Amino acid sequence: MIVLHSRSIASTVAILGLLSVCLSWNIVRAVFRVCGKPAPALGTEEGNIPEMLPGTYSGLTEMMVEDTVRYRYPNIEASEEWESANPFGFGTYHWDDQLSLFVTVFHQHHCIETFGQQLTRTHKADWRHLQHCLNYMREMAMCHPDLTLERGDFTKRNFTTEHGGTLYVCRDLDPVYDLLKSNWREWVKFQKKSKGGKSSSPEFGHY
Repeated sequence: MIVLHSRSIASTVAILGLLSVCLSWNIVRAVFRVCGKPAPALGTEEGNIPEMLPGTYSGLTEMMVEDTVRYRYPNIEASEEWESANPFGFGTYHWDDQLSLFVTVFHQHHCIETFGQQLTRTHKADWRHLQHCLNYMREMAMCHPDLTLERGDFTKRNFTTEHGGTLYVCRDLDPVYDLLKSNWREWVKFQKKSKGGKSSSPEFGHY
């Protein structure tokens, strides 16, 4: 009986040890993702494609979440304000001169702008596009849940008089804008060279 009991304890310890190793490995992977470390490349027909935007983006900045009179459709200025917040290429990243990828945060940015456009249109809305964006943003919110505790009940807040919100510490996106700007310009140069000095790609984005 003692031998069996000892074996049972040994088996339990071994299983717990294995689970501990697995948990530690997943934590390490999560930390590397949050810090912006590039993940291993994915093998595809086009070659090795990075899973994350290349580079290290560990810089932080403060942001007060508050209401604003900007970015409001159907105001005439709204389109220019949303466009000015886009990077060169609207978030496109060109990999190895062969493939165009898209940075997820700017897909989210596009979807949020789409909400404003579609909900204030005077003609028929593009419900298929809107439904895609609604589901996409739902999935992104659940994938990267923000566990910050907000003060008060936002459903009872007077947004006309209470503009201020919660102070957040956020990832600094300036290096991301700089990288996408450089990447886009290199892509335009590549296109001009391959097409004899002409390029069909405008430098959209004004950041």
